[in-house]
Amino acid sequence: MSFSPVRLPTPESVQELFDTFNKIKVLVIGDSMIDTYLNGSVDRMSPEAPVPVLNVQEETHRLGGAANVALNLQSLGARVTLASVVGTDHNAALFTNLLAQSGLSSEHIFQLNDRPTTQKKRVMSGPKHLLRMDYEEDHLISQEDSDHFFLSIQSLFSEIDLVIIEDYDKGLLNQRLIDQIKTAAKQNNIPVCVDPKFRNFKNYQGVDFLKPNLIEFKAAIGKDRFHESQVDSLMKELREDMNISNLMLTLGSRGIVYDSKNHHQHFPVQERGVADVSGAGDTVMAIASLTLVIGSSPKIIAELSNLGGGIVCESPGVVPISKSRLLEEAVKALLL
Repeated sequence: MSFSPVRLPTPESVQELFDTFNKIKVLVIGDSMIDTYLNGSVDRMSPEAPVPVLNVQEETHRLGGAANVALNLQSLGARVTLASVVGTDHNAALFTNLLAQSGLSSEHIFQLNDRPTTQKKRVMSGPKHLLRMDYEEDHLISQEDSDHFFLSIQSLFSEIDLVIIEDYDKGLLNQRLIDQIKTAAKQNNIPVCVDPKFRNFKNYQGVDFLKPNLIEFKAAIGKDRFHESQVDSLMKELREDMNISNLMLTLGSRGIVYDSKNHHQHFPVQERGVADVSGAGDTVMAIASLTLVIGSSPKIIAELSNLGGGIVCESPGVVPISKSRLLEEAVKALLL
């Protein structure tokens, strides 16, 4: 799949690059969730079992998954539409309220009776994670619901510059829906950027941009075939086999490896204090997709993504990127 970058003047400074983000319309399709944090202090062990007793002092709720990607895109200035599914439970109302508080529309959020709204509940004492509890059903939604979902968003493809698929293996995305999205995007000359998981990985053939992490990449290659010293050749092999234009492998604290037909390079990350890595991949996806659609070089895509991912890791919990902070660090780094 190929596309023409958004027809805007080529940015000649970091400020112009960031200003260009404001002109981009993005459709985010994928699995959304609520990230809940129970924060408190631990002063004693339970007399009932060898476990700590948390004195809960605060409970907070944040948008997660595809909704966090949408929040990051909005924070960067893009105009965002989120399309996702939730349940019909009390958390669905909470999710809708969180969207409203963040200035995101719930028009294309569909409620389904056969699943709860996905929630990840983290129990924390200060910055330390004690436990995570997941409330979810990850079976695929019915084909009838899937077709209805696509029909309800089909008209949006003529109005956007970019589509991002956020796949967390929670059941919204199946091969038919993925193919429908790719076809609609191609008909409208819109790039498709994908943050994949395991179940659908090989269904993303032909997309413009794929951003797996190392665990997802190993699974796609096959753990028996994977060896750290062969990452470069394995990336090229996967990219060519799947006919992907741009493959960006995220390595956490070791940075990013970017592979395309004309470019292959490892971009290390700046060392900085890490409070929490939750949500960093969502920030990286938002930044990389926006810079890709305006025709930025792999160097700018990867280095700005590294900066953004590092910044959000400094804050506990899932938080969107601060555009002003990212701009400040990009200027210091002489990105352009």
